[in-house]
Amino acid sequence: MSSRLMDILHPTKNSIFLIWGLTSDALSPNPRGRRTLYAKWQPAKDTKYTVERYQEQLGGGYVNTASEELKGTTESEAAVPVEEYPGFHEKSAEKKTIAPDGSTVVKVYYDRNEYTVMFNLNNGTENVVQTYKHGADLHAPTPSRSGYTFDGWNSKLPEIVTENAE
Repeated sequence: MSSRLMDILHPTKNSIFLIWGLTSDALSPNPRGRRTLYAKWQPAKDTKYTVERYQEQLGGGYVNTASEELKGTTESEAAVPVEEYPGFHEKSAEKKTIAPDGSTVVKVYYDRNEYTVMFNLNNGTENVVQTYKHGADLHAPTPSRSGYTFDGWNSKLPEIVTENAE
């Protein structure tokens, strides 16, 4: 059997080959008695794609913290499972169609939560309010008050910020 005939009899595509079929306009032979055959396909349900998760860094930018290989139906929208990370919230997730060749990569970005820390200076002036991103080092102000020496805060301050505080 010629290789051209083998290619015709065994088509390849990242889908499931169903059957050779004739279109309605090909039911009558053309002048040379030939017919045109058309391959009929069904999308594969086990096409690979990758989900990459990126977390915001304290200094700016994002770093890939996790990758997951999943399977879905060719040429359908890639499903992205929900993942939660303490101190982060999902910023955005790409919407992509699963490519037949398995090359689809969906990127999901997570921003750091922001927290407000209020310092009551107890010196007759307004409180100091600072905003921090999750995991940032805490930098407490050193208040001053005429006739007094600052002796510290009334409770131990955390080294890094992981929640709102007063």
